[in-house]
Amino acid sequence: REGENIAHEVISVTREWFEDDARIFRARFSALNERDLKHAFRNLVRPNKSESLAVDARQELDLKVGVAFSRLLTSRLARAARERFDPQLRLISYGPCQSPTLFFCVQRYWEAMRFEPSPLWTLRAEGRVAAGVARGRGKLAKLQLTLAGSPLTDAAAVERASKVLRSAAQIGSGVVEAVRSVPRSLQRPAALNTVQLLVAAGKSMGLSPNKTMQVAEALYAAGVLSYPRTETSAYAPGFDARAVLREHARHPVWGRTAGFLLARDKLVPGGGRRVGDHDPITPTRCVQRAELKPVEWRLYEYVVRHFLASLMGELRLRDITTEIRADLEDARAAAAAGIRDDDARNVVLVHRQVVVDEVGYAAAMPWVLRDVRAGGADGVEEVTLSEGDRVELSNVRVEPSMTERAGFLQEHELVSLMDAHQIGTDASMSQHIANIIDRKYVAVCDNDLREIVHRAPNDKRPRQIGRQLVPTPLGIALIENYIERKEQLVQPAIRAQMEAEVARIASGELDKAAVLDKNLSWFKREFREFSEHMPAVEASFREELTPLRDHLAALRRRFNIPSPSARSSASTSSRSSPSAAARAKATQRVSGKPGKSGGPPRRDAPSSR
Repeated sequence: REGENIAHEVISVTREWFEDDARIFRARFSALNERDLKHAFRNLVRPNKSESLAVDARQELDLKVGVAFSRLLTSRLARAARERFDPQLRLISYGPCQSPTLFFCVQRYWEAMRFEPSPLWTLRAEGRVAAGVARGRGKLAKLQLTLAGSPLTDAAAVERASKVLRSAAQIGSGVVEAVRSVPRSLQRPAALNTVQLLVAAGKSMGLSPNKTMQVAEALYAAGVLSYPRTETSAYAPGFDARAVLREHARHPVWGRTAGFLLARDKLVPGGGRRVGDHDPITPTRCVQRAELKPVEWRLYEYVVRHFLASLMGELRLRDITTEIRADLEDARAAAAAGIRDDDARNVVLVHRQVVVDEVGYAAAMPWVLRDVRAGGADGVEEVTLSEGDRVELSNVRVEPSMTERAGFLQEHELVSLMDAHQIGTDASMSQHIANIIDRKYVAVCDNDLREIVHRAPNDKRPRQIGRQLVPTPLGIALIENYIERKEQLVQPAIRAQMEAEVARIASGELDKAAVLDKNLSWFKREFREFSEHMPAVEASFREELTPLRDHLAALRRRFNIPSPSARSSASTSSRSSPSAAARAKATQRVSGKPGKSGGPPRRDAPSSR
């Protein structure tokens, strides 16, 4: 739609040379290559007035609502924010997209603050079987076994099971009691759109949405990728996939996969949807690694591999679960050890493996096999066991742990939430996320909850790992005051409704003026009512602010996050028994009380003082 809006802006400034629209056309293309550009100029189309009006409506709504609320917030709250949070702060803004985006981050923060950890124990053992039934490298293949139902919360039950298994390792063995094989398949990905690209780049490459779009647009400008801002995830009926494959058939990295697809009689891309904007993101030119910067190459390689995968078959797997019961062959010795028959019968170890029957699209996306733990991932060896087979048991051990809180939102998770709730468009999502970071409503932190800082290439300090969006005291204070007084201002449903009405303007179903009048009237009413609460908002806001450094330090104490040096020292310490681990963890429990379900925690959260 933005392209249609640009076209009508051009028309408006050149109207004096055109008496009517009879000779006005536009070219639509999604890639800067000869084939696409020639096709666009041979197939000129009329500019779409309805789609342009839809863009105008969204821009007018966002501008008027954003300016009104931002002026109110800045005039009444900025001084307190400078005094208690950040002396450099100049603007406190509101936006119909920006504020629901921040709400998602604060909502996850509330979940983390309500969390109370509890101790868990996982009982593990190693099993060895003859090489005749396993594809191991040695004489005996090693299996990683876990007690059924692990991790457990009952320390006494873990102790009983551990006693049985240690005895079985000395005076008995394990007996295969059942083998279950469950087939499943993973569908190939649909054609690549902007949201999928942002999620993949954030999840696997650690790139922010803004950085991802900067790199993608640079590759588009170089004629290497098609236009990277699109919601469409299905190829056009006339898309020539073979032409793209032929160009990549000799590539040293993925040429064999492209050649395999070219050898097929028919290519049938499936899935996805067309929404009338640009075509999906695809490679438009074959390039080598040396031609691109490292970050450009990583993004380009992902796009190519995604394209290849979208033309391939599904990945077919079998989840094989083997249950192994402890068998104390020497009943007298078992009795002497104080083990009852009931205890022994109830101890069942589980071995899980994933076997690939058809690799399908994973030939182009090999990391998928690692994600599903197929083919020996994480120490899982491919075995073929049958009922009655005996397994040698050894290295029985108890691993203590604690229930883990949900992490703060990561950028790729936030993009997925925004897409699901229709917050922003493919052209604006990355900017909304950048706004809440730039305006200091959230801080991008590593896994140790330390703010990520830009470092020079020759910086010798350890690399910061992880990208978590941690709400700042400023962002939390804003959302808590909205929730307490005018919750609908930050609820995603309001923006989703606005987007649905804007889409109906684009399709010609609704009148732009009527949509503007309805939505602006609602926001005017909300603005007046919120303004009446400003004295209370100011008092609450000032109380909740604290410098970001103090806020992050309080969170690290709250969640018992050690310094990197302390963690390194702890990793060398020996394992504790279940009872000792329980006592150790009990002394580390975080303080604080959970708040009401779905809302903010009590005021003893670190952001409140």
